[in-house]
Amino acid sequence: MKLIPTLDRVAIIREERKKKSDGGILLSQKKESNYGEVIAVGPGGFNMDGSRRPMSVEEGDIVFFGDYHDTATGSKVVIVDDEDILAIVKS
Repeated sequence: MKLIPTLDRVAIIREERKKKSDGGILLSQKKESNYGEVIAVGPGGFNMDGSRRPMSVEEGDIVFFGDYHDTATGSKVVIVDDEDILAIVKS
C-alpha cells in the first residue's frame, strides 16, 4: 500500500521519544513526539492563477511540526499541511 497525500499535505512518520536520557534519567512519555521523517509529499496546492505551489519539504527530510496533530488510532504516521511544518533539520 502506498500513501499519497493530497494537495499541500505531507505524511510524516513520528520518531520514537527517548525513554531515558543519556544520563539515565527516565523521561516522561505523556506526549508523542512532534518530529519525524517525511515519507510522502503531495503535489502542492494551487495559486490564484491555477499554477501549483511548490512544496517546502521532500521525502526523507527530518522535520518538526506543531504538537497539536494527533492520531487517534495510535499510528505513527501523521498527515499535516505543508504550512504546519515548523522546521527542517539539516545536517
